Amino acid sequence: MFGICLLIVLASAWYVIKFYPRHAEDMEFGNPNFSHKILIATQGSAYKTEVVQRLTEKLRNREIYIKVTDVSNLESIDPDSWSKIVIFNTSIADRMNSSVRHFLEIEGPSENIIVITTSGGGDFVPPNLKVDGITTASRLNETEKMATRIFQMI
Repeated sequence: MFGICLLIVLASAWYVIKFYPRHAEDMEFGNPNFSHKILIATQGSAYKTEVVQRLTEKLRNREIYIKVTDVSNLESIDPDSWSKIVIFNTSIADRMNSSVRHFLEIEGPSENIIVITTSGGGDFVPPNLKVDGITTASRLNETEKMATRIFQMI
């Protein structure tokens, strides 16, 4: 019995270490005085970091100010200050990140917000929050395709 409990604890710890999203570091690109401003709120994971990197590379050659921040900072964001807001979050146990969900519930319907939700199999069904949304699995071989898709939406 003790062995089974220990195995469950170890498997849970491995899962959290391997898959649980981490804090994303703040970054800025471009001139804050540009008229087009894009906020990218994300969580730290290999997939999200690579998609954000590829997306910012696509946007850097334009007169666009880009700020990347962690989703936990959404509560201090004024949506009216941004041309577009791109939000990456992870669905865990069929639930969106609570900071993301709260931000979207307060903001209400918006054509300026794009939400990308990753889930194990990419089959998460987001609640009807009336924003553009994409659900996907975190497949590292598809980061360029996802960055291009988001770029086209912006």
